[in-house]
Amino acid sequence: AGPGSRGDDWLVPSLPPTPAELDAVSGMALADEAGTPLANALYYVRLLTAEPTWEDLSGLERTLVRLPTDSDEWLHSFLELDGLQGLLDVLSHSLQKATTTADDTTPDDLRVQGRCIACVALLACRRVALTRLLEEKGAVNIIVGAVDVRSRRVQQQVLQVLLRIAYQPAGTRLVLDALDL
Repeated sequence: AGPGSRGDDWLVPSLPPTPAELDAVSGMALADEAGTPLANALYYVRLLTAEPTWEDLSGLERTLVRLPTDSDEWLHSFLELDGLQGLLDVLSHSLQKATTTADDTTPDDLRVQGRCIACVALLACRRVALTRLLEEKGAVNIIVGAVDVRSRRVQQQVLQVLLRIAYQPAGTRLVLDALDL
């Protein structure tokens, strides 16, 4: 029983949200009771476009942990709204900031990187999200760049994500290219 079987095809939009749609959900709560899967996905996409804190990313991580494995409505909405790309953009920005201002990297910056990788790792456990990850231009390069994060836990999660990617038919080549091997 897919999304269309209950007449809720509108939950998975084919286009990114308009500014009006994003503004409509900007104050929405994180809890599932806040509304539809689309509204909750829009909330997180909005956070990702507004320089999220590590606390914001921890909320996204908790949502990803709680996602039921038998229902992909929220996940499909999040991916269709370019939430994965938003997450990769936050990670890339944080990694670039750490590279250019290595002496000024704060514990919060490291937490943002750690929460981004934790979210990517959780997404990579789902086939539909892993497929999207392989399709995102430069995604593997960004993930490889996170190997240099100073946390062992984050480094382990990066390697787990890279292994998941490498097990996919086109993934091995992407990982090797990103590693310049």
